[in-house]
Amino acid sequence: MLLRVCQVYAREFTALLAEEEFAGLQLETCTVNCGSPGEVPEGLESDPGKILAAMGEWCRVGPGTAQHRKAGTDVHLCFDMIAGEAATRDYLASGYHLLSPGWLDEWPARMDDWGFDRLLAREFFADCRTRFLLLDTGVSPESARQLAELAEYTRRPAMTVQVGLAPAREFLRSLRQQIAVPRS
Repeated sequence: MLLRVCQVYAREFTALLAEEEFAGLQLETCTVNCGSPGEVPEGLESDPGKILAAMGEWCRVGPGTAQHRKAGTDVHLCFDMIAGEAATRDYLASGYHLLSPGWLDEWPARMDDWGFDRLLAREFFADCRTRFLLLDTGVSPESARQLAELAEYTRRPAMTVQVGLAPAREFLRSLRQQIAVPRS
C-alpha cells in the first residue's frame, strides 16, 4: 500500500515506515504550497486498499471547508498528524504560530513565495500570532538553528515543544485501521 504525504512530513513518515508494524507501506511525497489551499497536485487522492493520502484539509480546500475531506485520510490541520488534534487546538488557542521541522527547512523560500520581505514578515507575524512554536518531532538536527533564524528575521519570540514521533505513529495506526474497516 502507498502512503502519500506532503514533503514537509517526509522525514517523520520515513522514520515510521521503517518500523516493523508499518512494513508493506511505501512512502510517496508531494509538493504542497503551505498557505495556498487548492494547489494540491493531481493524483493525491486516496484509493481504498491501494493508496492512503494523508494531509491537512487546509492544503486541499482551505480553512473551514470540509466538503472535500476524505473520511479517514485527511485531518483538519496537518499539525494534527504530528501533535494530535487536542494539542494542536490548545496551541492555536494560546496564540502560537505552529511550525514543523520540514517547514523550517525552507522558511526563507516560503517568505519569498508569500511575497514577504523582512519588514512585511515582521508586520504580518506581529499582527497574527503571539509567538512561533516548533512542534519538534526529533527528525531534524537543524530545527533549533532554523527556528532561531526565523525568530530573528521576524522579531517574534519562539519556543519548542518536543512531540516526538508518538502522535504521528498513532495517526498512522488510526489511518490504517479506518481504511481497513469498511464503512456502513
